[in-house]
Amino acid sequence: MSTSTTLQPESELLLAVVNATDAPGLASDHVAILRGLGYTQATATDGVVTSTTTAVYFADDLRVEAVRLAQQIGIDESDVRPRPSEPLTLNGVDADLAHRGGGSRAMSVAE
Repeated sequence: MSTSTTLQPESELLLAVVNATDAPGLASDHVAILRGLGYTQATATDGVVTSTTTAVYFADDLRVEAVRLAQQIGIDESDVRPRPSEPLTLNGVDADLAHRGGGSRAMSVAE
């Protein structure tokens, strides 16, 4: 588990990239970008419902890692949330972090 001073490396985190839009292939496009940022265990999946908002969800004690991810992809820290109890994905993917892309601005990689 993570502490406030020790971050888990991106490559060790299971990351679900959840497409919560009607745009096919969006999550797969984002996975390619995230793997380039070091999230080598990123997996594309479809969301249970469509959404107009984008968020980063975290499990257990991984809030700091979720904030790091949000900063890397241009998502405001106010959109970093604990993983909800209801499923985010159609296929039940379980992950340390989940990036749910919704609306027209699902991801903007920070330079």
